[in-house]
Amino acid sequence: MWKDDSLWSLLFDLFLVFIIVKFIIYPALEYGLNTSFPVVAVLTTSMEHKPKDDMLCGNYVEDYNKSFESYWNLCGRWYEEQGITKEEFQKFPFPNGFNVGDILFMRGVPFEEYEVGDIAVFWTTYLEYPVIHRVIAIDEENRTITTKGDQNGDHIHEEIEISEEDIVGKAFFRIPYLGYLKVWVSRLGELIGNSPSAQQSITIAFG
Repeated sequence: MWKDDSLWSLLFDLFLVFIIVKFIIYPALEYGLNTSFPVVAVLTTSMEHKPKDDMLCGNYVEDYNKSFESYWNLCGRWYEEQGITKEEFQKFPFPNGFNVGDILFMRGVPFEEYEVGDIAVFWTTYLEYPVIHRVIAIDEENRTITTKGDQNGDHIHEEIEISEEDIVGKAFFRIPYLGYLKVWVSRLGELIGNSPSAQQSITIAFG
């Protein structure tokens, strides 16, 4: 079977890889990283530092040079109003955001270890799969966080005061574009009418 170049051999190899990832590697990552979502694929543009439909951070963009300086010129005022300076933002994890199709590795940590600027994955009531956004405020007394997508002009109501129980983990490592397979599968599912819950884990193992 291993030396056979037939279609059946290829299908068997793919099935074997899926079984190994799904039932051995992924559970090991769950245990080692202390989260049910150790690997996630980015499915939306909300953390990209480039315009979407000629808009970035709620501002119309006519000519944009993809650099941190260009991003801050358009988006920085919002953060400064929240007490976050340009110098502080540049020291945040993933200060240049990330893109659709990127893979992020997550780690489950105690609430006390979250800091402003971290990339958090959390559940909301308006989506059937987790959201990946940046923490912009922490309420230690009530043990909640507030987040915002780097590309968005503001945070929405569901991102305000996210409870500790709804937080899945925070990102610590990124692999660009490796998750496009999951993006294609998710979009294909939407085209044929599947519920987003069928893809809710957005993991590389399709878990």
